[in-house]
Amino acid sequence: MAVEADRAAGGHAAQNLSSMPQASVRRDKVDRVVASLRRSDEHADVIVLDPPRVGLASKLSATWPR
Repeated sequence: MAVEADRAAGGHAAQNLSSMPQASVRRDKVDRVVASLRRSDEHADVIVLDPPRVGLASKLSATWPR
Protein backbone atom coordinates (compact mmCIF):
# COMPACT_ATOMS: atom_id res chain seq x y z
CA MET A 1 0.00 0.00 0.00
CA ALA A 2 1.26 3.42 -0.94
CA VAL A 3 -0.10 6.40 0.94
CA GLU A 4 -0.02 9.84 -0.61
CA ALA A 5 -1.65 12.98 0.75
CA ASP A 6 -1.31 14.97 -2.47
CA ARG A 7 -4.02 14.33 -5.08
CA ALA A 8 -1.71 14.66 -8.11
CA ALA A 9 1.03 12.53 -6.56
CA GLY A 10 -1.56 9.90 -5.60
CA GLY A 11 -2.73 9.78 -9.21
CA HIS A 12 0.82 9.37 -10.43
CA ALA A 13 1.44 6.62 -7.88
CA ALA A 14 -1.71 4.78 -8.94
CA GLN A 15 -0.66 5.05 -12.57
CA ASN A 16 2.87 3.85 -11.81
CA LEU A 17 1.54 0.87 -9.82
CA SER A 18 -1.28 -0.05 -12.22
CA SER A 19 0.55 -3.14 -13.49
CA MET A 20 0.91 -4.46 -9.92
CA PRO A 21 -2.50 -5.76 -8.78
CA GLN A 22 -1.15 -6.47 -5.30
CA ALA A 23 -0.39 -2.75 -4.81
CA SER A 24 -2.89 -0.09 -3.83
CA VAL A 25 -2.78 3.66 -3.31
CA ARG A 26 -4.62 5.53 -0.57
CA ARG A 27 -4.88 9.30 -0.62
CA ASP A 28 -4.62 10.34 3.01
CA LYS A 29 -2.13 11.17 5.73
CA VAL A 30 0.09 8.30 6.90
CA ASP A 31 -0.81 8.62 10.57
CA ARG A 32 -4.52 8.45 9.73
CA VAL A 33 -4.03 5.37 7.54
CA VAL A 34 -2.04 3.59 10.26
CA ALA A 35 -4.77 4.43 12.81
CA SER A 36 -7.39 3.09 10.39
CA LEU A 37 -5.42 -0.14 9.89
CA ARG A 38 -5.18 -0.61 13.63
CA ARG A 39 -8.94 -0.07 14.12
CA SER A 40 -9.63 -2.73 11.48
CA ASP A 41 -7.19 -5.12 13.19
CA GLU A 42 -4.67 -4.87 10.34
CA HIS A 43 -1.11 -3.69 10.67
CA ALA A 44 1.88 -2.46 8.72
CA ASP A 45 5.08 -4.46 8.93
CA VAL A 46 7.16 -1.57 7.60
CA ILE A 47 6.52 2.11 7.04
CA VAL A 48 8.88 4.00 4.74
CA LEU A 49 8.61 7.77 4.67
CA ASP A 50 10.12 9.44 1.63
CA PRO A 51 11.18 12.09 2.34
CA PRO A 52 11.30 11.61 6.13
CA ARG A 53 8.81 13.74 8.06
CA VAL A 54 9.94 15.44 11.24
CA GLY A 55 7.48 14.82 14.06
CA LEU A 56 5.55 12.04 12.36
CA ALA A 57 7.27 9.37 14.44
CA SER A 58 5.44 10.53 17.57
CA LYS A 59 2.07 10.44 15.77
CA LEU A 60 2.78 6.97 14.40
CA SER A 61 3.99 5.63 17.73
CA ALA A 62 0.62 6.60 19.21
CA THR A 63 -1.17 4.41 16.64
CA TRP A 64 1.43 1.68 16.10
CA PRO A 65 0.38 -1.75 17.41
CA ARG A 66 2.31 -2.76 20.51
